Formats: sequence, structure tokens, C-alpha cells
Amino acid sequence: LNADSNVDGLVDGRIYTQLAPDNATMPCLVYRMTEGGGERTLSGHIVGQTNQAQLWLLADSYGEIIQMKTAVLGVSGTGYGTISTVYVDEGPDNYDFDDRLFVKIMDLQILN
Repeated sequence: LNADSNVDGLVDGRIYTQLAPDNATMPCLVYRMTEGGGERTLSGHIVGQTNQAQLWLLADSYGEIIQMKTAVLGVSGTGYGTISTVYVDEGPDNYDFDDRLFVKIMDLQILN
């Protein structure tokens, strides 16, 4: 995701694994691998191996959430492989009242 100029233009490299640091500058992305990865043959990765990740979009404004969602939906590939499918959690957009952040959750399938 950080290789995509539209995504990086919004988050400026603030892409974190598992958890954003305390007092992280917004907007940012947090991801967690949920399935796949690591399975190899003698010659390397299995062709067609699919990994799944959950992506949290975090921002101070709802407008930034919409911009990040649009940018992520437009990503055609990453350093790990091609993002083949992006599922968007179409439940209500979330607002964390404790941290005063807008939150959107997306699920990615990455075809290696």
C-alpha cells in the first residue's frame, strides 16, 4: 500500500502493523494479516497463494476516511503481490468517542 502514490499521499508512510502508536499522526492505516502466507515449495511461494488482511482506516475527519477508502479501492498491486479483491465492511462507519477518531474497516485478499 505504501508503494501506491494515492495512498501514500494521504497517510505519508503512516502504515502500521497490528496497532498504531500512541498519539500517532492522523490519518493512518493499520493492518493485520488474517489468513495465508508462509507456505512454500522448493522453488518458492505456491502460485496462486492468497493472503488475507484486515485494514483499519483511522482519521480525524470523515472526509479523510472517504479519501482513504477510495485510494485503497484503486490499488492494483503491492510489493507482496496483486490485490485481487477488496471487501469493504459495509456496516456503519465507526466513530471512536474515546479517541475521537473516525474508523473504517476493510478486508483485502492479496494474490501472490
